[in-house]
Amino acid sequence: MKSFRSYIDLSEYVTDGVDSLPLPTLLPGEEVRATANDVLLYLPLAEQAEGIRGRLVVTNFKLAFVDSSSTNGERTSPRSLLLGEHEITLANVDTVHQLLSSGGKTRPLPPHSTVSGKIKGIQIRCKDFRLFTFSYRLSGVNESVDVTNALLFHCQPVAVGQLFAFHYRAEPVSPPPFGELDTADYWQAELERTGTIGWRVSHANEMYQMCRSLPQVLVVPKGVFDTDLVAASSHFKERRPPVWCWGNAAGAAIVRSAYTHPEFRQSTEERRVLDGIRACHPFQKEPEVLNVGAECPTIEGIQESYCKLRQLCAPDSVQAFELSDDRFLSQLGATHWMRFVSRCLKAAGSCVNVITEEGAACVLKESGGRDLTALVSCLAQLLLDPATRSRSGFERLVQREWGVLGHPFQERLGLLYAPDGGRKSPVFLLFLDCVHQLVIQHPDQFEFTATYLVCLWDSLFVPVFDTFLFNSQKQRVFALEGKEVSSRRALPRRPVWQWEQQFPSEYRDLFVSPLYAARAVLGAAERPAPLPVAACVAQLELWTLAYCRWSPLLHCPRAGRPAQQAHERHLLARLQQLTACVESERDGVVRRRPPPPPLPLPSTLPGSLAPFGPARNGAAPCRLLGVSSGFVSTLLRGSIATTPDEEDGGPQRPQYGS
Repeated sequence: MKSFRSYIDLSEYVTDGVDSLPLPTLLPGEEVRATANDVLLYLPLAEQAEGIRGRLVVTNFKLAFVDSSSTNGERTSPRSLLLGEHEITLANVDTVHQLLSSGGKTRPLPPHSTVSGKIKGIQIRCKDFRLFTFSYRLSGVNESVDVTNALLFHCQPVAVGQLFAFHYRAEPVSPPPFGELDTADYWQAELERTGTIGWRVSHANEMYQMCRSLPQVLVVPKGVFDTDLVAASSHFKERRPPVWCWGNAAGAAIVRSAYTHPEFRQSTEERRVLDGIRACHPFQKEPEVLNVGAECPTIEGIQESYCKLRQLCAPDSVQAFELSDDRFLSQLGATHWMRFVSRCLKAAGSCVNVITEEGAACVLKESGGRDLTALVSCLAQLLLDPATRSRSGFERLVQREWGVLGHPFQERLGLLYAPDGGRKSPVFLLFLDCVHQLVIQHPDQFEFTATYLVCLWDSLFVPVFDTFLFNSQKQRVFALEGKEVSSRRALPRRPVWQWEQQFPSEYRDLFVSPLYAARAVLGAAERPAPLPVAACVAQLELWTLAYCRWSPLLHCPRAGRPAQQAHERHLLARLQQLTACVESERDGVVRRRPPPPPLPLPSTLPGSLAPFGPARNGAAPCRLLGVSSGFVSTLLRGSIATTPDEEDGGPQRPQYGS
């Protein structure tokens, strides 16, 4: 793999040492494992080969680079309360490569391997698409070896109890407002909220004796006894029989299930469960089985596509970027990522059609029932149920379908060391991209924004919170109760949904859609369910805010959806101002008077990759405007900075409400 070449004159760095540089700010319970001085950080896609000199530090939580311009070690990033500008969590490290001395090539350094002797440098690719290149040319041999080996050892712990969440000493935070979602009271309330008939709360999995990856409390057909469910569970892979996820008063329902073992297909026990689902319907309609394992991409296919997409959207040099830009759209197609997004959206549309057109139960099936069934079930519920489109409703949906019902986050995110590499696959990222497509297609129907979805993806790699650390609810409960054998202490309850623990208030304001808030101010009615979905590849958009945000060449000042939403927030504030004035006059609080003067326009507008994009000095147009094709049309499509004539006269996708 072509990688790193230094054009820098190193002599200017030799005179002044950096031994006096401070350590990075440490969280309670965070400990330093290794340090290296006189390390050079090479910024990704810098217009000139610029190196920043500083200290590289590995802790039990993060990899931190302390800039030599820093004087006190304080964080300089406005984006996070837990991480600085040049800091990444160890859980975010995906691959580490050693820079070789000849030919500008690299070689991979597997987790828990060791290096020795003089090392030229390392290159780190992160799961959030960031790329870091560090040169050890000025560093001591022992320091560079120690910090590299510490990184390789700690980036993938061998046991869950070694994750930083078990060592974080900050005060536990309050539980999320929706409480715990694995109780009988919650499931009963959900049945009543949706008006579902024919289903009941079951304790067949008490003490996780039936299935280790399902919660203790399930919703099953009323006509199926717990003993029948337990007997039938052994006929399904991973002992995961059909369980209820959502339903309505007409008798339709969304059900998730694993495949049956080949030798047990069409067994009496399986038939009894399916007959129980049919009996739940007031007209005894036969449930429709949707094989999402065939309709959607495979786990291995998603991982392969993700690696190709990351390589395309995060090139390691300006030359590589310029070479790929002319062929960007064809290379994007070769990753198959957008096709996978399309297939998942179409599968969700098929599920919705079963619910609305046929009025029957839709049974979603895949091999283990823990990956793509969660993805399709969530998308279908977002289209069907307006309650899931508020931020709290969406968080409840994710917690239930992905956390409580047992998506294997540890394995899919590669949080723990697996000698054979495990089955890493960013299924949850694919889900978030699908949600992103729905958000941009119906911006006034979702309370949250694409910025919120990006922050949610990033939070998966902050091992401070317990939400996404485990493969099942059983693992999570045991850790919270102090029963995790690899830890001496109970895991403090710290849900990721307490966003004030990560981001300042001005950052959290970007999570709320101004159009959704405006609809609430105007008292507009909910759009009739289900929401339509544009699922063809030609109708989808590359999620540049997530995949291209670390590339300074792609940041266009005062453009894109962030700038558009800044204008929308300004209009919302004006609308709220006028609404308050009208209500005051209606209530007789004030006498009739001219409307208040307009609020001043925003003095500055964010750029196309805000708030994530690397900052650029000044407001001059960036190099993106001089690039010929590919990224330009993709990045600026639909922004307030473009017009139809500027988009090559191509057909415009109809906006919602047109």
